Amino acid sequence: MKTLTYPASLSKDVDGRWLIKFPDFGWGATDGATRQEALTEAIDLLDELISCTIHDETTLPVPTPQPGLVPVASTVNYNEVFAHCQKK
Repeated sequence: MKTLTYPASLSKDVDGRWLIKFPDFGWGATDGATRQEALTEAIDLLDELISCTIHDETTLPVPTPQPGLVPVASTVNYNEVFAHCQKK
């Protein structure tokens, strides 16, 4: 199974919740009450961002590592996603 890893920005909002975004995608965000919860939610968000991009037949952005960003690995089974897209 192929795994993709993208850098995520991690910051605290005004209420003290941890906010995560993936700059390479330019849309989508998630959060968590703790840093660990936010990072767990980030995996779900990344899976959704990648799946939606593939489903829309749009080119995935190239992961661009940046200092200070946290790497997050996707858990999507890309073989299943690609097979589904080919049936369209």
